[in-house]
Amino acid sequence: MTCNRRCATAPIKRILGFDRSMHMTLPRTRSDWVQLLHRFSLLFVCIATITIAHRFVAFDEFLDGIDFVKTYNDYRGFDPTTAGLLEYREALRNGVHADLSFALVSSLILMIAPRFIVVGFCIFLFGFYAIDLEHIQVNLTSLDLKLIGLGTDPVFLSAHFRWRIVETALAHALVFGVLWAVGSRFKTVKVLFTGVAIALILFGVRPTVTPNIAQPLWIQSHPLLLSFGNSSLAEDGREFDVAELERPFLTSAPTPPQRKNVVILYLEGLSQASIANGDMTTLQSLGQTELNYQRYFSHQLITANGLYSTLTGQMPRFSGPAWEMKWFDMADDDPEVTSALPWQFVNLGYNTTFIQSAKLSYMEKDIQLPRLGFQNLRGAESFETWYGTNGWGVDDLTLMEGVLEEIDQFPMGDPWMIAALTTGTHAPYNVPPDFLPNAESDRYRALRWADRAIEELMQGLEARDLLDDTVIIITSDESRERIVGSSLANEMALNWLPLIVVNADQQSQTNSEIITATDFPWLVLSQATGIEVSLPGASKDAVLFGNTISGRFFWYEEQNQTLLACETTNYTCGEFSGVSDLGDLSTIVPERVASFPGLRDLLEE
Repeated sequence: MTCNRRCATAPIKRILGFDRSMHMTLPRTRSDWVQLLHRFSLLFVCIATITIAHRFVAFDEFLDGIDFVKTYNDYRGFDPTTAGLLEYREALRNGVHADLSFALVSSLILMIAPRFIVVGFCIFLFGFYAIDLEHIQVNLTSLDLKLIGLGTDPVFLSAHFRWRIVETALAHALVFGVLWAVGSRFKTVKVLFTGVAIALILFGVRPTVTPNIAQPLWIQSHPLLLSFGNSSLAEDGREFDVAELERPFLTSAPTPPQRKNVVILYLEGLSQASIANGDMTTLQSLGQTELNYQRYFSHQLITANGLYSTLTGQMPRFSGPAWEMKWFDMADDDPEVTSALPWQFVNLGYNTTFIQSAKLSYMEKDIQLPRLGFQNLRGAESFETWYGTNGWGVDDLTLMEGVLEEIDQFPMGDPWMIAALTTGTHAPYNVPPDFLPNAESDRYRALRWADRAIEELMQGLEARDLLDDTVIIITSDESRERIVGSSLANEMALNWLPLIVVNADQQSQTNSEIITATDFPWLVLSQATGIEVSLPGASKDAVLFGNTISGRFFWYEEQNQTLLACETTNYTCGEFSGVSDLGDLSTIVPERVASFPGLRDLLEE
């Protein structure tokens, strides 16, 4: 006897609980209600299992990402996994509560949904968890759907696609499928799953949790579920001054005493800690012999935010989706555009160029950079040879050689300004395979290769007899490096960037005063023109910086030595006192945790 398509799919439909119309049959009898309960329990157990498993696999990747083993494995018999579970137990407990809440909400919806919605949701969840795991490995935080626009860009996808993502998704599907098959076939297992589901809901689901603000927020929440917002928290009625967000527009003297050439190097993903972690001997040497700002902070993560602040001198947004970033909202007649750093140099008679490893279409740099005053652009499409390449474009040494090629093309006698953005130190790292093949990690290799590229650039400038007439500023757009210390210190390190200024007219100096990305263009203009200026941040009471990827925001008042460390869903903040140095947060603990609606109103206005 042959079985047609309807016959073949009938068992699957019965298992999923659908009638021929592919809609859920409404329960009419006690038996129907029991079946619906079993279906809910099966969904709940399957979703909760893969969700909690994903959390602990991701947590293990997180421990590897912060070098937990290397940092703390100081004595024989030490178990880093156990130690990590103990250190982050409160955060993990909050996270499991969030996972069970997510499983509960999902199961309540799916138990009455048509099959195609259930199947579609499961496929989405398997893929989301696989991509989220990759995201945690790179960024040490979960995916944020507000940034999905950047993540679906072809350049980003080509750079980050890994077959490992597909394998992880299939592993999730396999676990889910086995649990579903066993739980739907055997009566004893159905009863067991129902009991487990009821027990987990009664003892594991929490409508709200109070986050441990000093530990990573992604460990304490589910990326598809808003889990913060505890009404029992104290509410602080403090008002925050909008003036702390305001910055003057750039200006320059029409006839400065000098017009030095300018090279700005944005080294992708570097922090202050990267120089030591990566044994970047060239940068270490320049930091000792040149002007080294050791407390330089970006206001926000993501390259577009870093470029926006360092080229316009204005604050980025601290909340909202990617498409609302100020970078994408710029118009030709906006004052921050017409006064931007490249236009200041153009008005002084400079030639301006921006060169990067990646394609210029990513983050609309081909649109926004000319708007800001760059006369010439060059991206990945222009390189025909390289030492290494991947989805992010060419390697750092190839890019530095491109910088020298562009410098050679500037008209003789005219000053010039060139900005370069690398990608080799952005995961997945772009390093020639024969360079330090036995090194401890690809990131270490990438940092060393970037350092070598800078060395080649400096030698090229010296060979062209340009060092006396050129200011070289070495910094980063954002950071992905961690430091040895508390979780809060590691969060802060993502905004703590290197800033080294090479200028033959100044003596070596280590500057420990806090300056920020909105001070950066003023500093560059001052170095190039020889006109001393007061940096705008010096007149402000607070230092503001955040992490849009992990939903963090920091408000630091140096004079009062107070720090607010907040999550940006409900602006629950930990308040710390006695913070004398943002570079050392290893031992601080919050005096209290409260919600700050005034801060939310200020930043979301």
